Amino acid sequence: MDDPAPVLRRRALIILNPAAGRSRSSGRRLGRVVAALERRGCAVVLRRAGARSGDVERLAREAEAEFDLIVAAGGDGTFNAVVNGMKATSRAVALLPFGTANVLAREIGLPRDAEGLAEAIASTPARPIWPGLVGDRLFLTMASSGFDAAIVAAVNPRLKRHTGRLAFAWAILMGLWRYRACEL
Repeated sequence: MDDPAPVLRRRALIILNPAAGRSRSSGRRLGRVVAALERRGCAVVLRRAGARSGDVERLAREAEAEFDLIVAAGGDGTFNAVVNGMKATSRAVALLPFGTANVLAREIGLPRDAEGLAEAIASTPARPIWPGLVGDRLFLTMASSGFDAAIVAAVNPRLKRHTGRLAFAWAILMGLWRYRACEL
């Protein structure tokens, strides 16, 4: 009889960006994911980022060596901040898509339900990624300039919290009205 495959017991640090997505539903969803991870034998520690810019990146940079996996709980910006905080280490990173658009999660086909996310985090072997680099900043999904960058920068965070993706549509409409081409 063949021996069963060894179970990977991950020690995961989840870094939560409470400003990402819709916090009320994200909190409940996070609780379900953490419980599902623990049922799968993962040791989980949760750290919430503060309101200051750079908190997510700092938490990733300061993560103790005992964690073999850092999980970004937020959107694309949160994942980007975690990756930049970890750039001096070679640990596995995972994503809990709690953001507004979750472009990366959609592109890589992450499950949306708590059980599916926990299974992916607990059981999927780490694979290497090759981020892009602009200056000293890493990026994974995209880097932009010109109109696109101006639109993303113009998204009102308060409106985004209340209307989700519609805040991007509003920024596009305003950008069409106000944007002036610049030399790149």
